[in-house]
Amino acid sequence: HDDDLRVIESGEAKLGIIERYTPASGEDGWVTTDKIPFADPTTGERRLLVVATDITELKRHEAQLQLINQNLENFASLASHDLRAPLRHIMVYSEIIRSDFADELAAQASELLEQIGESAERMRRIIETFLQFARSSPTEVELVDTDLTLAIKDAAAAVRMDMEKTGCRMIVPNGPIPVRGDRALLTQLFQNLFENAIRFARPGEPPEITIEAGNQAGFWTIAVQDNGVGVETTKQDIIFDLFARGKPARTEGDSGSGIGLALCRRIAVLHGGSINIDPDTANGSRFLLSLEESREATT
Repeated sequence: HDDDLRVIESGEAKLGIIERYTPASGEDGWVTTDKIPFADPTTGERRLLVVATDITELKRHEAQLQLINQNLENFASLASHDLRAPLRHIMVYSEIIRSDFADELAAQASELLEQIGESAERMRRIIETFLQFARSSPTEVELVDTDLTLAIKDAAAAVRMDMEKTGCRMIVPNGPIPVRGDRALLTQLFQNLFENAIRFARPGEPPEITIEAGNQAGFWTIAVQDNGVGVETTKQDIIFDLFARGKPARTEGDSGSGIGLALCRRIAVLHGGSINIDPDTANGSRFLLSLEESREATT
């Protein structure tokens, strides 16, 4: 009641007030309330319009999401400590055996040790990528006005050696792309897309990556097109799921972690945007990323 009077006397609305409530019967819940002062059109008396919306179910889902994120962070910490240490030992000891006992090992034994080392390295990459996925929580993201072309250039620089090795050609937009975002996370997103495009190139054909951008209704849509093997139609609905793989590996040792595209979607969602695959692309893969336009650009 006192708060109602303050709104009436000040003449300034209070919007989005979130608070608990206790009904006469039943369980406690949550409500969001808007309090809007106005003058009676007939008498001129000051009055108050109160609009309350029950958001109990939304708060329950929010609590569940927080618990899921906390469990994910706890598992990430466990993976960081308890999985990486023994994995490092496997890699080190197998390399010691190969180098110190090379003359005593049969050719097959040396080959098997090499496969152990390669498998351990793939597992290390999976753990590192999963840690990136688990720790990209909303509390760590600070969205600021930034030029997306800087993140694209950073990502291209990170895969430069692979581009040179494969003869990859990349076409990027000329002008700036002002968005709201975290440059480091957006760099990771594009790096994952570039690595996929290079890894899953068509045999005997140099990879090509074309990036186009367009603005509409306050959002940028960025299209990343490659000329690779593409994604099977039956797998296009699952490629952003954790550990899903939508493309065949080029070699047995190049299967990927199945986390890269899931991380891309998580980063896009943390930015209030989205990322999807264009189902109508005939050759290669075409990913469509949507991001909010920078506030500076809209003023």
